[in-house]
Amino acid sequence: MLASFNKDVQLRVAEALKGQGTLSYLLKHKRIFSVDYEILKGIERYADRVFYEPIILFYLREERVEGEKAVRRYLMPLAIQLHREPHTVNHIFISPKLSSSELLHHEAGRVWLFARMHAICADANYHETVAHLGLTHLALEPIIIAFRRQLTASHPLMQLVGPHMHETLTINSLGRETLLKADSSYFDQVLGVGRNGALQLIARVYRNHYRMENETFPQRMARNGFTQVENPGEDNAEDPLPGYLYRDYGFMLWNAIHSYVESYLSAHYDSDEAVRQDKMLQDLLDDMRDPHRADIPGVPHVDSLQKLVDMASYIVFTATAEHSAVNFGQTDFYSFIPNRPLLLRRPMPRDLSRVTVKYIMEALPDEVQSQMTILMASTLSLMDHEGTLFDWAIASSRTRPEDRHLMQFKHQLEHISNHTLKRNTELGIYWPYLDPKQRMAYSTNI
Repeated sequence: MLASFNKDVQLRVAEALKGQGTLSYLLKHKRIFSVDYEILKGIERYADRVFYEPIILFYLREERVEGEKAVRRYLMPLAIQLHREPHTVNHIFISPKLSSSELLHHEAGRVWLFARMHAICADANYHETVAHLGLTHLALEPIIIAFRRQLTASHPLMQLVGPHMHETLTINSLGRETLLKADSSYFDQVLGVGRNGALQLIARVYRNHYRMENETFPQRMARNGFTQVENPGEDNAEDPLPGYLYRDYGFMLWNAIHSYVESYLSAHYDSDEAVRQDKMLQDLLDDMRDPHRADIPGVPHVDSLQKLVDMASYIVFTATAEHSAVNFGQTDFYSFIPNRPLLLRRPMPRDLSRVTVKYIMEALPDEVQSQMTILMASTLSLMDHEGTLFDWAIASSRTRPEDRHLMQFKHQLEHISNHTLKRNTELGIYWPYLDPKQRMAYSTNI
């Protein structure tokens, strides 16, 4: 929980929010957002690296553009708390009224910049270990093994899901020999948590929080307070967070994948009873639950066609859209080390006057660590030579021209790609990570 604001912090919050309303006003109007990294508490750090479990407050800023009727709304950071322990000097860092170019020239700006770097470092470590490796690559692995063990190649569920399992086990095996190698692990070189901390964190999330039956895209978004928004954007006053492209494009892709899966499986199962009577499918589910076999937490009780559709949609979405969203932007976001440092070597000092440019530079990864970070990010961002999800749909439709489910899916993917390109152009940004024609692989294969 964020520490109570003392009088000085209250004044600085009021200054940061000047013209936007009070904190109470923004809370009432649902314009305050928070991210809490409590999950990182107690995770092992590697060597001399410094790591916090921050809480971050954001607010939705509103600005009227001169000469226009529309109000521009965008998310901005407001406050960062790095420490959680009650005995710690618990600074709460507030966004100063300084431009980006002014930050390094003022103590308040340097302190805010350094607090942001530590907050981003926590997020980056969670991203690489949990969001990317843990909840895509490693979560898919026991599912794939159970599928291979229990379903024949001709089983309709394997026919549907199998292509999206292509080379996942191969890349996971390579990851064990590089990222997670017991000696000279890549994670030891580039992450604040190192290899052991990464494994602790992945295990904590997978065993204590992951439940396969609760991991569909709409369920995960709902847990964070978001639902699908019709006509999202700044012009829509009902959109609680304009520009949240992962939400907007993610729902479009989830709906397309779910529709494709439902259409396909409905052609093979004419009733809920047919699902219950499919012994091979039920053996698969038993394997996935068995603590001596796949041992997957929260395997759904698939006793209806709809539940089978939801489960298969989760697998396909995770292997394609979700993995692509958390993987293929790594070069863009990690290549400039200060933008998203994966490790920091200096703490936030009690005496904030010590936060000089020199102090910040000394906190950043050294030259070798920076080179290894860039190498890792660029390697993981490479697209497989076999192409995107849309490329796969085109190639598959050539060999299965009679498959109307696949043909419809291909048309939906083309529509989504055109929509994302148009909206990205209107927003003036480059965000191709959920574009099925650009940066979305058809399986978790890198």
